[in-house]
Amino acid sequence: MNTPHDPTEPGQPIEPTAPPRAPGRRRRVMPGEDGWTGEIPVVQDGPATEPYEGNHTGQFPALTPDVLAALSAESETHPEPAPEPAVDPGLDAAQLDAAQLESEQPDAEQPGARRRRRVPGTRRVDVVALLSFVIPLATLGALATVHPADTDAPDRAPGTAPLIRQLLVCPAGLPGSEDVSAAFADPATAGELDVVGADPLAVSAGAVASRRTSSTVVLEGNDAAAVGLFAVRGDADLGTACSAPRSDIWFTGVGSGPEHTSRLRLVNPDSGPAVADIAVLSADGPQEVPALRGLTVAAHDEIVVDLDQVVPARHDMSLHVTVPRGRLALSMTDTFAEIGSNVSARAWLGPQRARGKVTHLLGVESGSGERTLVVANAGADQARVVVRLMTSEGEFVPAGAAEVEVAPGSTTTVDLSTLLAGEQAEGVLGVRLDSEVPVTATLRTVRGKRVQHTVGAGWIRTSAATVVPGGGGHLVLAGAAEDTRVTLRQRTGAGKQLKDVSVEVAAGTATRVDLSSKARTFVLEVSDVPVRAAMVSSAGNPAQVRVLEELATSTSVPQVRPALQ
Repeated sequence: MNTPHDPTEPGQPIEPTAPPRAPGRRRRVMPGEDGWTGEIPVVQDGPATEPYEGNHTGQFPALTPDVLAALSAESETHPEPAPEPAVDPGLDAAQLDAAQLESEQPDAEQPGARRRRRVPGTRRVDVVALLSFVIPLATLGALATVHPADTDAPDRAPGTAPLIRQLLVCPAGLPGSEDVSAAFADPATAGELDVVGADPLAVSAGAVASRRTSSTVVLEGNDAAAVGLFAVRGDADLGTACSAPRSDIWFTGVGSGPEHTSRLRLVNPDSGPAVADIAVLSADGPQEVPALRGLTVAAHDEIVVDLDQVVPARHDMSLHVTVPRGRLALSMTDTFAEIGSNVSARAWLGPQRARGKVTHLLGVESGSGERTLVVANAGADQARVVVRLMTSEGEFVPAGAAEVEVAPGSTTTVDLSTLLAGEQAEGVLGVRLDSEVPVTATLRTVRGKRVQHTVGAGWIRTSAATVVPGGGGHLVLAGAAEDTRVTLRQRTGAGKQLKDVSVEVAAGTATRVDLSSKARTFVLEVSDVPVRAAMVSSAGNPAQVRVLEELATSTSVPQVRPALQ
């Protein structure tokens, strides 16, 4: 067989071609079929032949206008079949025949059916695209029918619910303060208090139950035993109130020097870990102490932070403790010692729940000793604090008392020894501080081996209660915005009810109420006007001062309502 050449060169062999087939089925034509001899026609030079009539003569007709018209009509009558698929040149003849026969088979899924052709001008609907358009429109339409709830009271106070569980933590005792005493405000309530790691403590109706231990004590009251539960650590000479876990607390006037040192105790009464962050306000401003950030207290555990080891300083400081995770009960002990002497004084430094523009330091008495006022300003603005003395007659700014200036983020100390020892301090029951920015404060008195702390008192809106260590002492009331009356209900250690005392508290004054020498507990009931109060014990010089707090009888429940209607 001749080798194929370029058909455009005259007189040269061209590629063999098969006779035209009818549209539809296709098959391979072999030599000898349809009158084809297998010989390759040769293009001859010379004049054009007659118009093409469909037989293979080996010559191509001249492309005259008539021939072009005839070819155009032929293509419209018989559309050109689809090109054959490419064939692998490595296949032999038998494989080529099998591939050809397979390509000629109709669609297996639809026997005898031809390939469906899209009609020009038509388009199939995309379901996914349609849904992506319809669903957002339907959502917007539904939201258009919903209206936000009225926001006429965005700062609604939380509701209340009965208290069914309460924890009180009594810190580890100092020498001479090993007793823990507990009671209920309602004289009809009796029950057992769970003590973590020890036997329960049974409390009779109206009576005081005590246990002697120097270790940290965690008391748990449930159901009726949770309502109105209160407890203290120590006696008339040295003691502190047992407190519930807090998440935000202030200690003003702590020390970390050779003469004045403080220790912070953090107790975790819960079954999960708790984390505390402690901010330090020094005399020079905020002090960054990485060791006091992210303090982790394991479940049912406690840690003690010696401030002189972590943040040593010569001047008084203040601490702001926040608990971003879990709950912690916090207590602070102060120790004062003279350099080169064995004389030392120890006491608990009470916490403050919050800062305030008006601070009442109650239970203050005139007399000698080292009297130091410590004021902390955690804000970003300068604080100017006015010092007033409070008596049963009223309040006044003593002569020679200058305003106390406290720089932003710092702690300032002022010596009030001369002021409180003079004649104008006769009959003083407290000190009032007024400032344009919120502050915290402590008045410290040191006499020999004894130290007294008077911290800012909080509001009592309903009732307060405490154990009277050793019996006797007195109560100081102040802060009433208008004249009001309070009721004092006292009981003995066995639960015997003593005579109730009704006391009038005049606005702008401080009122002293003497306690019965037989009283071991008392409950202070307040009318519609809130007051502040502190108890002064009967023993010691200076005597112990304990600020009273609102009694826990219910728990707060946030107001929840639908945001959409």
